[in-house]
Amino acid sequence: MSSVQTYGWETLAPHLGGRRLVDRAEHHQLSGKVRTHGPYKGWFFVKLWNYDEGWSHLAFDPKHTLQGQGYGTTERDSYQMLRDVLGAKGIGAARADLS
Repeated sequence: MSSVQTYGWETLAPHLGGRRLVDRAEHHQLSGKVRTHGPYKGWFFVKLWNYDEGWSHLAFDPKHTLQGQGYGTTERDSYQMLRDVLGAKGIGAARADLS
C-alpha cells in the first residue's frame, strides 16, 4: 500500500486496486460516487467506515450542500437511514431506479 504518514496524518490510499480508500491498518475506509444521469445528476454520495463506530453515508447536492446522513453499525442500516432522511425531504437521489 502506498499510504504516506507525515505530521500526524495518514493519506488514505486505494485498497488492492479498488475504489475505496483505506488506512494501512484498515480501520478507516472512504468511498464515493456521483450520479451521472437523470434528475439527480451531480449528486455526490460518500460512504465512510471506521472500526470503532461503524458506517455513515452522506448525500450532497450539486452545490455541495449536505442533504442527508445515515449512520449505523451495519452498512445496510446506515444506507437505509440516509434513504429515509432523503425520502422525508421528497428527495429520491439515493434510489437506483432514478438514473
